[in-house]
Amino acid sequence: MKRLFIGSLLTLGIAGIMASCNNGAYDANPNKDLQAALNPLGDTTGKGPVVYIGTMRGLIDGGEVVFSPAYFTIDTNGMRRIYGWAQKDTVYWRSIEMWASDTAVKGKQNYKLPNSTYFFTYSVYDTVRKVHKKYTSSVSQPNNFVVTIIAEQNNTLRGHFNGTIKNTEPILPPPNPNDIVTFKNLVFYLDSRPFK
Repeated sequence: MKRLFIGSLLTLGIAGIMASCNNGAYDANPNKDLQAALNPLGDTTGKGPVVYIGTMRGLIDGGEVVFSPAYFTIDTNGMRRIYGWAQKDTVYWRSIEMWASDTAVKGKQNYKLPNSTYFFTYSVYDTVRKVHKKYTSSVSQPNNFVVTIIAEQNNTLRGHFNGTIKNTEPILPPPNPNDIVTFKNLVFYLDSRPFK
């Protein structure tokens, strides 16, 4: 009976210590206050795939692609630059780059960026055939492509890419306007990095 009593007290003591370990919002980087951001372990909006801070994830031409690292910077001219590189690319090197006016993005929530405010590039380099293609969306290359900002807050940026873009800038071979790439709910969750 005495052992049961001591065991119960010990269990209650450990439970009390564990309950007191909650020290508030989870911040992966203690130098940056992310309490207003979603937990980096997933997208709680229920509108797309689970993404982590510093990643993009979704379907490109029907296949799932994860881009990491992925982040944004703000340059000295007030342009917000988004970058992402596909993980585990061996034959193909795929990357995303988007430039947008910082004023067009800052503080936006559930907002579709006007085509006139950004320039989007999806780059694919085939390391075997040595073929480099670029697919773009901009004012001069209008496409069925939508950039949606879910939230821009506290040095993080969440949103998604949807639609199709055309092959416009290959280095080799010449551009083929019938060559398109389709994005379906490519969700991004980015944090900021200093511009270099």
